Amino acid sequence: MTIEVWQQLNLSWVMNNMSQNIWEWLTWVFKRSNNGQCLLFCYTLWQLRYSRNQLVHERKNTTGRDLAQNIQRHLAEYEGLKNLKKNESINKSHKTQEVKPRTRIYFDTAFDLQISDRFSKVGSEGKLNGVKDGYP
Repeated sequence: MTIEVWQQLNLSWVMNNMSQNIWEWLTWVFKRSNNGQCLLFCYTLWQLRYSRNQLVHERKNTTGRDLAQNIQRHLAEYEGLKNLKKNESINKSHKTQEVKPRTRIYFDTAFDLQISDRFSKVGSEGKLNGVKDGYP
């Protein structure tokens, strides 16, 4: 299912360099992505994890296509709300404000025994902010 999701979202290239550890892979993806791709990538990781947890704990299975469509729908809604908020801000202040994109995604992989370097948060401001084994 994971491969299908990346393909449906035109992000199959993120699987081209999977031989690295998690930190190297995330850094590799972020360096090759623009802000929109970073947002899509992080949201997709989050949804893949959520879908996996639903399968494990609730026995609810989702197809890759359904998951990709759900991701696209949520991000379109997010963009619409962001534009609406931006328009309201312009109407109130009558001046354009520069918006600096900022995304922070929290990951909890403490129960994933396949990954030796556990981390709890990744910021996409060009830096990886991580907590390794509970120590900053």
